[in-house]
Parts: sequence; C-alpha cells; structure tokens
Amino acid sequence: MELRKLMVFVAVATCGCDRIPGTDAALERRSRAMLTDALFDADSAKFQKMKTVSLKDKDRTSHLICGEVNAKNKLGAYAGFTRFIVSQNEAGWMVDPRFAASDAEMQEAMSLCSRAQARNDDPRFTSTACERSEQLIEQSAQQAGFNAVWDSSCADADAAKD
Repeated sequence: MELRKLMVFVAVATCGCDRIPGTDAALERRSRAMLTDALFDADSAKFQKMKTVSLKDKDRTSHLICGEVNAKNKLGAYAGFTRFIVSQNEAGWMVDPRFAASDAEMQEAMSLCSRAQARNDDPRFTSTACERSEQLIEQSAQQAGFNAVWDSSCADADAAKD
C-alpha cells in the first residue's frame, strides 16, 4: 500500500504541475495558449511577470492570470511588453488598451464638439466632431477600468515569478 502511494506521488511530481487542472501553472499555461493564438507571430511570444490571483466571492472562487506579453509585429520587430489579464471565469482575456489620448486632446475634442453644436455647423461635421469626443471618453473609461483591475489585483506581479 505504501509503495502504491509512493508511486502515485512520484508520477504526479514528475509529470509536471502545469498538467494538473486548477493549479497556477495549468492556468498560466492555458492563458499563454489563449494569448498566443491571437498574436501575429505566436512563436515569438515572450511572457514575463506572470501571476495567478484567486478571488473569492461568497461560495465560489475565480482566478485572474496577470502578466505581460511581447511578440513580433507584422514588420518583424518586437512591439514591447503589454499588460494582460485573463479571467478564468469568462474564459476571456483583456489586453491593456493603452489609450494614449492626452487630457489636452480630450479637451480639444470636447471643445470642438461644443463649438460645432453652438454654431449650428453642418450636421455631418458636428456629428464627426462629437463622435470623436465620445470615442475618447469611452476609451478613457475602458483604460480606467483596465487600470483599476490591474492595480487592485495584478500590480505586485513584479514580485511574482517571471
């Protein structure tokens, strides 16, 4: 009986934890696979700062897998590390949107929209100006949402394994 327990232990220990469902290694492996499927050059993918975060909500536990990925773009150059979050619950993932609209750009777009509306400009121009303003506001909200999740759950990934 003891020999059988020892054999099971050795088999589990040598097969690799990334193959055992529910382990951090298995979740990270699955996350890598999901992300590389969406990359232009999947073979060039490099991951760093991987971290699995368990979130408990009443009687269920969900997992977030955080990290950074870098891969080659269509020009064959590495694009730079981009933060990502993979949610185990939804089997979905979010890549840092990195919207770079400055405050000045947002103010200019909103001002242009307001001026066009006040002057009763051509409706096509007003519509275009106001759509751009709305896009920047929406992008800013998406970035803020991503940053909030990252900051609350993933920010200390620097201390996690690479």
